[in-house]
Amino acid sequence: VDSIELVKRLGDEPANILNPIEYVKRIKLRGKQSGFKVKVFDEKKLRKMGMNTLLSVSDGSKYPGYLVEITLPKLIKSKKVIRITNKKGGAKTNKKSKSKKYKKDKYVLVGKGITFDSGGISLKGSNNMGEMKTDMLGSATVLGIMDYLAKTKSNKNVIGLLAIAENMPSKDATRPGDVVKSYSGKTVEILNTDAEGRLVLSDSLTYAQEIGGNKIIDIATLTGQQESMSCSLFGSVMTNNKEFSKELIEVGDIVNERLSELPLYQEFKDQTKSDMADVKNDKFGCKASTIHGGAFLWNFIDDHKTDWCHLDIAGPARAKDSTTGYGVRLITSYLEKN
Repeated sequence: VDSIELVKRLGDEPANILNPIEYVKRIKLRGKQSGFKVKVFDEKKLRKMGMNTLLSVSDGSKYPGYLVEITLPKLIKSKKVIRITNKKGGAKTNKKSKSKKYKKDKYVLVGKGITFDSGGISLKGSNNMGEMKTDMLGSATVLGIMDYLAKTKSNKNVIGLLAIAENMPSKDATRPGDVVKSYSGKTVEILNTDAEGRLVLSDSLTYAQEIGGNKIIDIATLTGQQESMSCSLFGSVMTNNKEFSKELIEVGDIVNERLSELPLYQEFKDQTKSDMADVKNDKFGCKASTIHGGAFLWNFIDDHKTDWCHLDIAGPARAKDSTTGYGVRLITSYLEKN
């Protein structure tokens, strides 16, 4: 409950208080309190790495962009290893020493952390723009999950990645029509700066695979369409592995954080191809925006090595003008089961 309340408190904070710098400070503080490790990639480091789609979002803000990596401590330590020298002078380990090893699967949770989303140059209408202080709830959900796992001394092999930025219009902001090179090496034509969540996530998903993630779940308040069609009653899941999504859906039904699967046909992925670059982030020829958000991200997943689920939680994360903490029970229950 404490970890869920953390998510709700962060989501309810106004954006002038919870800006990217302040958000990173609070993550570090929570890490000290709960016992998880925090590694921060700042703007300088991200630029050197080539995380240009993430930085294309933060470029218009006075606040820098960040990628925050959260890891769990090895809370269950091995017993002292006794080394016995054999006759040949080598060493062997006492077989009686025991250690609790991680399972083979390495889970990486990736969260969208837009502390305020004005839409950038593709400016949103003023109607309900105040809700966009909650566009960081995907990352807050990942933080809540990692917080719970650390407090319960979980030995699960899980890493959390929080892609943090503020999306604002300014003289330095990304323009519609700009082309940037992503961390994966693929080029992206940015036709809509208000489709920014998929930009910060794409670089993060590439990094998630680079650090060995073979089971990846990204969590984001990605599209307004998801909120409209769900009436805040369920999240949407898209996947490259039906068994993976099936397990999440089953757990969601048990804990009453429901998921409904949307199809990711190859045709949707094909519609994200660009004439100017490898892929584009908008203008796909039809209005299946929730599915196209997932299809865009699919371009950055290696299907041969990685099982991946994309969760759009725009609806259930926000209900009746407040945040709900949706997703913490769902993902922690799934991880504890596997």
